[in-house]
Amino acid sequence: VSLKGYGLSQSNAVMLVDASGQCGTSTPLLAHRGLVWPQRPVASQGPGHFVAGLPVAGPVGASVAKLCWAPSWAYWSDFYLEVGPFAMVGPDQDRKFNCTFGIPCSFQLSGYGLEASSELWIIGGKRPVMASWKEASLKTSCASARQSDAADIAGFSNPSSPNSIAWPASAVHSL
Repeated sequence: VSLKGYGLSQSNAVMLVDASGQCGTSTPLLAHRGLVWPQRPVASQGPGHFVAGLPVAGPVGASVAKLCWAPSWAYWSDFYLEVGPFAMVGPDQDRKFNCTFGIPCSFQLSGYGLEASSELWIIGGKRPVMASWKEASLKTSCASARQSDAADIAGFSNPSSPNSIAWPASAVHSL
């Protein structure tokens, strides 16, 4: 998260609260696995640059949370200033898809801010499958890949979970 403003300092901090919550009275939103709140600025990046981690799961949408700011942080009530809504880009999660051997596999993806150039990697058991979607319909066509191909797919790392979806680094968006 990058902020611009007057008088920002290394003592500042930011955190997310639920979209229905209030800055200064709510605890941090913990719905996005991989993000840690609150955060102070990254010293090497300057007082307006905050890194909360790499989100790997959680709700997506235009206003899934509120970003709150504190001039200095000791208590949740210090985060009294609402900077604005926080958006999370990505596919809707916790959906189930089924494919049958010998039959072309297709399914619809939904989510928020999906780009035509985005890709996802579906991992099931020992056979990763690369899929890309078409801009107009987001209809996905799957093609088989060998287990050894996983290390050769640019931008991906082998995830620790055998049944997960991994986004390439190029698909990670920041606000």
